[in-house]
Amino acid sequence: MVLKCDRGEEYVNVLNLTDETHQREMHTRLTSCDFEIVCLSVKGVWAVRKISGNHNHELGGNLASHAVKRRLSELEKAKVRAFGGQGLAPKDIICIIRKEFANSHSTAKEIYNELGIARVEELRGRGPIEALVELIFCTDYFSKVRLVGDVVNYVFFMH
Repeated sequence: MVLKCDRGEEYVNVLNLTDETHQREMHTRLTSCDFEIVCLSVKGVWAVRKISGNHNHELGGNLASHAVKRRLSELEKAKVRAFGGQGLAPKDIICIIRKEFANSHSTAKEIYNELGIARVEELRGRGPIEALVELIFCTDYFSKVRLVGDVVNYVFFMH
């Protein structure tokens, strides 16, 4: 098994953009670091066989810089979805998550991503208006939906 530094690759410009053609300022954590450790398992016992190279960057102490450490646990995901379903803003959700889970390194981006995933799952391939119309018709709402061709012109409903 070979363990390499997570900054060990080099940025690859797959779109071949130049300084003039790219729209955003480009940033990368990659530094072409050549540090690696080679390990081998013999009869269930692991041994280090080779350590080569040196880190060519500062060793970061901030675990939030590693995507793996920012991942939400299943319990955190459930809490995010519950709070999102109650209408809490992501900034408020991240405060609650950080208070309840002291070891969490998640950022607001992970909260937004989880809420987006929950929304996609809830819509099940439908558009938001399609989901609303289906919800209205499946419950005991009084409703009126007017379509012009395939386009929704208006939706009226009351409980």
